[in-house]
Amino acid sequence: MRTVLAAGAALAVTATAGADPKDPVVTVGPPVVRLVPGTSAPVTVAVDFGTCMDETLIEVEAAEGHGYDYVSSGERINGRATASFAFDGIETRGRWTVAVSGSACGTSTPVRREAAASFEVKRDARITGFGVRTRGPAAEVAGRLTRLDPWANRYVPYGGARVQVESRPSGTKPWTVRDTTVTTRNGRFSVRVPGTADGAWRAVFPGTRHHADATGEADRVAAH
Repeated sequence: MRTVLAAGAALAVTATAGADPKDPVVTVGPPVVRLVPGTSAPVTVAVDFGTCMDETLIEVEAAEGHGYDYVSSGERINGRATASFAFDGIETRGRWTVAVSGSACGTSTPVRREAAASFEVKRDARITGFGVRTRGPAAEVAGRLTRLDPWANRYVPYGGARVQVESRPSGTKPWTVRDTTVTTRNGRFSVRVPGTADGAWRAVFPGTRHHADATGEADRVAAH
């Protein structure tokens, strides 16, 4: 069963030069909608139909599970339409697709494009308590990974997730993966990395299909 997004959608129209109806050009932003507690996350769909339109319909639908919303307009527009949708923490995660359709002015020629664009909906993840300290000829790195629980509307431990430990020496830009570890059931991770510890360190969770990426705030170790 389809469900309407929690927050409503709004439609705006602007004028542009007319043309014969062809495949509409669709852009979506942002490409990843990050769900966070206590607020809605917007995504905007902009459509250039390339010609005057008597009616327009912009639809977004989850590729898996249940999730659907739309914006329709019976107003005449001269080619371009923009629709905004708002997502909250309980929306279906994963890939969403955009379909656009309408009728060209005067001729009522139908214009439709299925799967014209797509975007990802993911729940937020965070790395907290990140730190690094020297222990002999090595660095000990530790922190905690949490994720949004939409039902509790708060962050909970994210266990069993892979976290990369990265570093870069002072004065350099590229980050180097030094080790990879898996979080405990409490979301904690700790790893001992042999070798020189001086420079900047950070932890990176690369994300999954359902959870957004997260980076722990960089910690710096001074050379001794």
